[in-house]
This record gives sequence, structure tokens and C-alpha cells, in this order.
Amino acid sequence: MSKIIVIGSGLSAIASIKTLVEKGYKPLVLDFGEKLSKDKELLKNKISKEKKSEWKREEVEKIIQNPTLNNEFPRKLYMGSDFFYFNKNKHLELLMKNPTSSYPPAASLAKNGLSTSWGSAVLPMAECDQQIFPYKSEDIKEYYKKALEKIDYVASHDDMIKKFDLIKDPNHAHNNLTDIEDILRKLGNNKSFNKKFISGHSRLLTNFSETNGCINCGHCMSGCFNDHIYKPEKDLQNFIDNKKIDYLPGVFVDSFKESKIGIEVNCINNKNNFSKFICDKLIVATGALNTTVLYAKSYNLYENKFKLLSKNGTIVPMLSFKLLKDNWPNRHTLPLIFFTLFDQNKTNMYTQISKSNELIIKKLKGKWNKHSILSQFFSNNFLVAHSNLCSDNSDHYSLKINDKNSLQKNIVEITRVENDKKKTIEKLLHNNFKKIFNSINIYPLNFLRKETDSQHNGGSLPMVRKITSLNQVDENGNSNFSKNIYYVDSSVMPKLPATPIGLPIMANAIRIVDKIKPF
Repeated sequence: MSKIIVIGSGLSAIASIKTLVEKGYKPLVLDFGEKLSKDKELLKNKISKEKKSEWKREEVEKIIQNPTLNNEFPRKLYMGSDFFYFNKNKHLELLMKNPTSSYPPAASLAKNGLSTSWGSAVLPMAECDQQIFPYKSEDIKEYYKKALEKIDYVASHDDMIKKFDLIKDPNHAHNNLTDIEDILRKLGNNKSFNKKFISGHSRLLTNFSETNGCINCGHCMSGCFNDHIYKPEKDLQNFIDNKKIDYLPGVFVDSFKESKIGIEVNCINNKNNFSKFICDKLIVATGALNTTVLYAKSYNLYENKFKLLSKNGTIVPMLSFKLLKDNWPNRHTLPLIFFTLFDQNKTNMYTQISKSNELIIKKLKGKWNKHSILSQFFSNNFLVAHSNLCSDNSDHYSLKINDKNSLQKNIVEITRVENDKKKTIEKLLHNNFKKIFNSINIYPLNFLRKETDSQHNGGSLPMVRKITSLNQVDENGNSNFSKNIYYVDSSVMPKLPATPIGLPIMANAIRIVDKIKPF
């Protein structure tokens, strides 16, 4: 019997594990833990040990290949693989009920979860977005700091501080690009600055050290060969190596129930053998969709409908005649500027602005280490704005989990529900965005705007001050079914801000686990 079990290995899981270890516990970590194929892992490790000048074209092209480049909107892969995106397996299948819907909700069974391929962008929640949460913003501030402990943090002491706390002194700073600095200066002089919008340098969990950090190879969107973009796996492996945790991969957690002997966690391994683990406390950190399925199965809520929040996204090219000549691939392709449109109640739209990344460059016929004429022209004259709406302004999903059928697997019926006001709100926000940038001679081409998928889902088990339904949890992450089972991932967020949710998820997980009383 383990005193405490953590399910999952993503951002919320590793934040929970760190907190437990600090409190003196040795948790058992159960993880499905899908990983990159061995041949690609070996190739990645080989490339990471070589200088850029030693890289072989055929090896790099193999590991950055992306078969989705011909799609209207290419999908982000990791080392040329989509293994970290959920696909149906022998235990679970996602069924979209409206197949015309472009994008299913994000989910993963991978080691690291969806953070396998994230771009490391982080922000705390703005005060206006925090109001709906059942705890005060002061209660979460210390946990933001804990979440960033011993993690490389790139940020600047700039105007973003007016709405978003810097949290801690950054480990690294951005390289000052004169064209980007000029844009930020002009935005700061706009009469609506700090009234309707705020902008500043991006904040990233990335190692930009000049001695042992980012080598500016131009392939961030394919996954960092040198792991300079933060992933939970490094911390997880350190805990395993130092025997601070027991880690069991290859396990699909099917359900759990609380009995007189403790919490019984029912699992199925890769060989389809059933096993059971018993604990006093259980922390569920498998990502919003997986956690919702596990919750429904464990309490036989098969006819219950769960509302899964999402954030609609778009990508827009922005014409500028004053950009420096692009030096890709000798730069990173992560966001350079953060921009948010807000009102008194919420952050309505958040935008990451970057120079063209390698997916765009390859789509425009660029090579692995060289621009084409077309991609060079585009990169010399265009920025790219990737925007997200908050969940209030976005579509959402309705989930219903069916009991196991004759194939002995659960099917999750998913319906994408359109927000009737979304198009009007989106048009208004993008027009405001356009006016602000037109004022500084940058021209978003809204007629070329494309919808993107969102890797940000949550809110299916929202935290509330007083529980009134089966789908809710309290501020401690407990449902009315049990005070010994804690839900700590994005499923418990009562709303999704337009800004990135990675850091708020980590901080909230630490807050919940830190408040577990000794046992």
C-alpha cells in the first residue's frame, strides 16, 4: 500500500509531486507514459551532442519532418512525431458527434502530457480573471513563485507588470532586437495603452543562457533538440534517479473507489492484465478530458453531461515594412511579444507575436537550414500573430462517457457547442487589434485569418465556493464524493483565461497539495 498516489506526469502532476517530496512523502506515480520512438530518441540525442555545423541534412530532416505541412493549418509535432496527441486505444475512444467540427479537445496519454510540445509561454492570471476562483489572488501568489523555482525563466521588467506580476527575477533576458523593441515602444505610446490593452516581451520557461542555453537553431516548433524548453520529464527523472518517488509507466488507470481499506485504484497494464493499488490519498492530474472520463467512470456518471471549456484560436499575418532582414535559422522561433486586450471583467484576447517559425518557412518551400525566396520575403516583411479568446468568448465541448461496450472500451461522445456570440465578439476584438497596430504602421491581414486548434481545455469539474452539482469540486480540489481524492489539473478551473494556463495550473496544483493535512 502506498500512502499517496499521483496519476499523470504533466505540468500539474510534476507540480504535485514536487510538493509531496518537499513535504517528506514518497508517492507512487502511475502513468500511461507514451514516449517518442527509440530511433527518434537516439537521433535526437545524437544531434544534441553535435555542433550545428556538424549536423547532417538527412538526420535533421528526418527528425523535423511534418506530414501535416500540406494541411490548411499544419499541426505541431515533436521530433516529427504526433505520439503525444491522444489517439484511440484498446481502453478508450473519442467520438466526435459533429464530424464537421474542425478540432477535437486536446488530450494526451504521453509522458509529460501535452507539455511535450508546448512553447513554454507563461503568465499568471490577471486580477480580473482571478475573481471567479473560490480563493483570493493573494492566496495563489506564493505558489506561482514555488512553481517557477529551479526552472529557467525568460522575462523582462516591462509594462506587462502593470497587469501580470513578474513573480520572480528572470534567469535570462531576451536578446534586444531593435525592430521588436521599436514595436513595443510605439505600442506603449498608444493612448489606449494600459486602458484597453497591455503589451510587453514574452515570458518563457526556456534556457537562454549564453553559455549552456539556446543555440538559436530555428527549430523550436519541432521540439528542442537540447531540451532547453522546460518539460516535466527532467524533474520526474531526477526524482526517479534519487529514489524520491516510485514511478510505474505503462499503466492505464481505469477507475477508483473508496472503501474501508482505503482508495482502490484499478489499472490495466500494457499486457492487458488488471491490477489494483491502494492508498490513503489520491491526486488526479491526467489532464481535463482524461480526468473527466476517470471521474465519470469511477462514480458511474455515464448519463451525465460534462461541459469542457475551450479557447478559440486564430493566426493572422501582420505586414510591416520596418522589420530587420530575417536571419533564420540563426534565431529561435518562440514568441517575442505578448499582447492582451482586456476590460474590467476579463482578459478578452491574448496574442503571441513572433517572427515566422519553421512550419511557415517550410510551408513556403524553405529548406531545413535555408530560406526559399518566398519564405525570405515573407519573413522580412511579416510578423505572425497567434491569438486566443477566453473561454467565455469561445465554443465549448459537451462530453458524455458511455459504459463499456462489447469491445470492452469506453467511448467518449463529444459534441462541439458553438458560442452564438463568438463571431461578433471575435470580429470586434480583431478589429480593435487591427486599429491598434495600424496606428504604428503594422497591418494585420484579417482576411487571411485562420482558425487554429486549442491545446487549452478545462473547467469540466470547476472549483466553486459551495458545491451544488455532481460536476463540481471545492477550493481544495475535492468533490462531495470524497475528501481524500484531489483533482489538480485544468479540469478544476472555473474559467479559462485568454492567457496561457500552464503556470496557473502548476500553481493551483501546488496550492491544493500543500494544504493536504499530514496523514
